[in-house]
Amino acid sequence: MATLDSPDIRVMFAQLFQSCFHKRPARPPAKSLPQQEGATETASANSSLQSLPRSRDPITSQAEQEAVILTKPPPVLSAATDSEIFKMPKLKTTAKYKATKTKTTKTRAIRSEDKSNSNFYNSNDTKRPDRRLVALNELFNSLRSEEEAGEHQKAALEAAKHVQENKRQEGKRHGTDVDPELVIEELGTDMVGPASIERYTDTLGINALDYEFFVLCETVQIDGLFQLTRKGFTEGWMGQWDKRGGPLEASMEAHRRHIRSRIEELPKDAALFRRVYRQVFLAGKEPEVKALPKNSAMAYWEELFAQTVHPWKTKNVDFLEAWLTYMEEKWTRNVSKDMWNQTLEFAKKTVEDDTLGFWSEDQAWPGVIDDFVVWCRETGVVAPAKTAEGMEVDD
Repeated sequence: MATLDSPDIRVMFAQLFQSCFHKRPARPPAKSLPQQEGATETASANSSLQSLPRSRDPITSQAEQEAVILTKPPPVLSAATDSEIFKMPKLKTTAKYKATKTKTTKTRAIRSEDKSNSNFYNSNDTKRPDRRLVALNELFNSLRSEEEAGEHQKAALEAAKHVQENKRQEGKRHGTDVDPELVIEELGTDMVGPASIERYTDTLGINALDYEFFVLCETVQIDGLFQLTRKGFTEGWMGQWDKRGGPLEASMEAHRRHIRSRIEELPKDAALFRRVYRQVFLAGKEPEVKALPKNSAMAYWEELFAQTVHPWKTKNVDFLEAWLTYMEEKWTRNVSKDMWNQTLEFAKKTVEDDTLGFWSEDQAWPGVIDDFVVWCRETGVVAPAKTAEGMEVDD
């Protein structure tokens, strides 16, 4: 390989230098317009100056120029300089990018671990579990009685035996595929029964035999023959706010005060009464059944339309007593959801107009309400309807 001291390299540098400083051929004169006599002398002087040899260095001979090139030490290329110019900024940027990427990866791993280790939380939630939600789950776990825990454990053991038996029949490994303890932990932990609910009502200081219990049903979404689920308990209390407008504290004492305040507001708040009324239908029937038993519905109406809660009566007519009498004598079927909801709307109308003048056959009331209006007029509960001329007529 040729080096800077070899003759070929020296000759190459000499030729390069000579080509840079060698006299270039004069350019042909450009065609110009006829000039005046005074301008001709100036142009000839300029052309003579351009014809003189130009030199950028006091050394003019070619031999001396080559001697200077050969004696001048060649430039030394430093590897450190290249590294500083090209590599160091790149390494610095790469290190910063790697540090940011590593930090982001660790953050995602921590969130993923928190998400997998937290039980009973929304699977779409990527944030850390809410402390209030964790406290509510702990409260729900404390509601289960020892009797219910024993029943769930027996059911879990039976379920584990069935799973193991199915795996044995399929020819899979037996003994380590199913852990009964895991089945016990998962089975029945999302629901508590009437015994635990009764103990919970005692802790909150409410009466489980009257309308106060219905307020609790609406708050924690009790349904299916008074079954309390974990989802209803946590979502119900998470949606409650204290008097200052902040999130309600997840404690038994805070829940007791809040339930008592809602019970006191029930006779005054029509929207709250409507929500409580509709939740009672879901809480009083079996989960697989669409209708409410007639006797249960009559008992709930008697509590909901009581004088101290939402009286269904006027100065002239006691519609609650008339309604219960009609249901006892004339109605033989269960109460559907539409009939239950429309009864509340009908009760509001009767309180505003106890003559039942708002009712007509063309309206879309359920058939049971149409029959009740006719029965009320026939039995004298309300006065018979009048025509436009003021004559009383029977329906």
